[in-house]
Order: sequence, then structure tokens, then C-alpha cells
Amino acid sequence: MAEATSEAVIILQSCDASISAPELRRRGPEEIPGDKTEPTPTPTPTPKDDNKNPDTNHNNINVSGIAVTILLAVVVVGVVAILLVFYAKDRKVRAIAREEAAEEKRKQDQAASEAALRSFAKKQVARERERRQQIEALEWAHRRAGMESPRHENPFDDRSAVA
Repeated sequence: MAEATSEAVIILQSCDASISAPELRRRGPEEIPGDKTEPTPTPTPTPKDDNKNPDTNHNNINVSGIAVTILLAVVVVGVVAILLVFYAKDRKVRAIAREEAAEEKRKQDQAASEAALRSFAKKQVARERERRQQIEALEWAHRRAGMESPRHENPFDDRSAVA
């Protein structure tokens, strides 16, 4: 006992000042474990023990747990449904926008094609008009040349042979 007291005093002096001496004392006499130590058995609850102890709310925990699980499942399903609805609307809006863009592109292509066709037709008409004018000019030139120069008689004509 004297040794324990002297060691306790040394330990107290080396410890923090905020810890008091009574806290460092042993709480009670405990046996020092010997060579043979046995584990302490832990009791296993049985159904009879649950019925005897009225403080356990085992069934209430299950019901409330199930209720919370169902509530969370409904919330998750609702959120997924809302996301799917918005996704479907977004896809529909994008599809309509793509169709409108394709229709606008088709109209622009058609207008460009018609403009190119009109331009080609104008050029073709101008070429045809120029060709006709050239043909008419050549015809007038041949007619005028025939009027100005005397006609040559055909030596193989019957009239010239008789004379």
C-alpha cells in the first residue's frame, strides 16, 4: 500500500494540473486476472425476452421503416417520372426544330434552284435571239446580194440549149 501511494504521488505530480487526484484512484478492488481467464458470456435475446421487456419497440421500428422506405420509393419514382417527361418534351421540341430547319433548308434550296433555272433560261433565250438575228441577217444579206447582181443563167437549162 505504501508503494502504491508513493507511485500515485509521483504520477500526480507528472500529470496535468487539471486532473484531480480522486480521478486517478482505482474505482474499486478488482481481481487481477490469473492464468485461467474465461470469457464473459453474453446473453442472446429470445422471443420470450422480447415479450417480457415492454420498452422494446421492435415492431414499431419495422412499420416506420417500411413507411419511410415506401415514401422514399414514391419520391424516387416521381422524380424519375418527371425527368422522363421533361426529356420526352425536350426530344419532341428538338425534333420539331430539326423538321423546321430541314423545311427551311429545302425552301432555300428550292428558291436557289429556281433562281439558277431562271438565270439559265434567260441566257438560253438571249442566245436563241442572237442566233435568230444572225440567221435573219444572213438571209437579208443573201437576198440583197441576189437583187444587186444579175442572175446568171443556167447553162444546162433547156432554153439556153435551143437558142
